[in-house]
Amino acid sequence: MSQVLSPRKNQTQKKMATDRETELGFLSLILFGEIEGAWGKAIADGITAESFGADDCREIWEICARRVGKGYPLGFTEVKAAIRNNRPEVASVGTVSEIVEQSLSNPSWSACVGVIQDRWARRIASEALSRATDANGPQVVQILARAAEAASGALSVDSNVKDASRSTKEFITAFLEDQDGNSKVSTGIRQFDDRTGGIGRGSVWVFGGLPGRGKSAILFQIAQNALWRGDNVLIFSLELMAEEVVGRILTAHGTADADTMQGKAALTKGDTIKIRADVESLKSKNFSVCDKGGLTIDEIDAYATRVHERQPLDLIVVDYIQLCEVAFSKGQSREQQVSQVSRRLKAIAKKFKCAVITASQLNDDGKMRESRAITQDADAVWAIKPNHKVSSDPDQFAPCFVIEKLRGSNPSPDFIKMELNGSKQRFEWR
Repeated sequence: MSQVLSPRKNQTQKKMATDRETELGFLSLILFGEIEGAWGKAIADGITAESFGADDCREIWEICARRVGKGYPLGFTEVKAAIRNNRPEVASVGTVSEIVEQSLSNPSWSACVGVIQDRWARRIASEALSRATDANGPQVVQILARAAEAASGALSVDSNVKDASRSTKEFITAFLEDQDGNSKVSTGIRQFDDRTGGIGRGSVWVFGGLPGRGKSAILFQIAQNALWRGDNVLIFSLELMAEEVVGRILTAHGTADADTMQGKAALTKGDTIKIRADVESLKSKNFSVCDKGGLTIDEIDAYATRVHERQPLDLIVVDYIQLCEVAFSKGQSREQQVSQVSRRLKAIAKKFKCAVITASQLNDDGKMRESRAITQDADAVWAIKPNHKVSSDPDQFAPCFVIEKLRGSNPSPDFIKMELNGSKQRFEWR
């Protein structure tokens, strides 16, 4: 049973307790077990390892989290034993003794949570201001915007923790949208849509392939189909200029062949008329291109936010994932940076409730280059293979999109037979 403090004693505690003592007192409420379901209550209140400013308190929390995850009991004796066995960097048996001492002050759950959340938000703001001094332009805006969002989350978890009524209401809304065909974004390619129903809003699809296999082509083909269907599309091209992106989209639309659009073949009068007509049509579409080189994932988030505020996004295209940069990544390996980009793309898809498609380079062994997290974070992963076995016949091979991952579906057969038509820059069914 939780303890109730007298007003005088509670005021004294608030006045005298340091931030670390508050964290120690909060941990005592969890380890003494006097509050039923204390660990679950702490999680529901939004407390995480990052909530703790004192390194030893953070390590104690992490020890508790590992024990809960393995189904082990929590208690002072058990945590002491875990410290002796694992020897964390800062926390010690002495820390546990301090937790025992702090429990004698009868800490209040709500008071501890309030202080911990407040100090966490302040640390977020302080760190953001420090990072912003070394940034410029959109990075500053994005750093502060993300800090504000994170600080708000530290102070309140109401928007993220949903009760049964809200959760079921959102399910019904999503279910009805699914019945109406509004919960997914069509690829415009029958073979993909028949297999998947389209790209789910909040989902990330990754197309992997070796250089020259058509990674960008499939992205622009899906974007072109979405544009002519009336969807709001935002393209981040980290390799091509905006005018080249427009040319690729028009080629995928069938305006003219690739050589004509790239100036390698002479224009006929008919070509000129068709190009002008389709350019005028494209002007009226909900279409934005960002062709800034060296874009960071923070900038992608910031630019997407601006576009989404004008009109909700349906589809975001990022060409391609390994070209995205990560701000303030000193000391990180390239794999860690790509993993961070991958996680953020998933967060962006959920944030705007739109579909995100991107491409990734493959290694010679057919695996995602530089990060296994790409496959883990994505909802669907398609590998472009020029020769894939399509039957039990040992001689039956064909160009295919091979399903490496398809969340929530049984990938059988594990391929879709399609081949790149280079002159049209479109994949076609075989």
